[in-house]
Amino acid sequence: MSRVAHLLTDTVTYATRSSFDSSGDPAFASQLTATARVEHGTFLVVADNGEERRADHRVVTETNIPATARLWLPGDDTTSGNASRQIIARKEASTPHGGLTLRELYL
Repeated sequence: MSRVAHLLTDTVTYATRSSFDSSGDPAFASQLTATARVEHGTFLVVADNGEERRADHRVVTETNIPATARLWLPGDDTTSGNASRQIIARKEASTPHGGLTLRELYL
């Protein structure tokens, strides 16, 4: 158990992009879960394309969730793709020896 596991009291569900269908829309793999800390608020972040964007949630997790994954917060309907959220920005930090890596996802 990591030194921060007791702080990660929420569970998020995510599905990674596995391919694209014949019309060019993304197809997603089976859903997985990750322990996390979900914070609600207003966060001003710089997206991967360099645009400044407003995010309504910050998710901190040890799990490596790709930026292209769809993500459901606790209480979201995980049977509905329309209820999933897109990751706007992603940050990562590791301890000096790589023993622990935390990721911040902004939605």
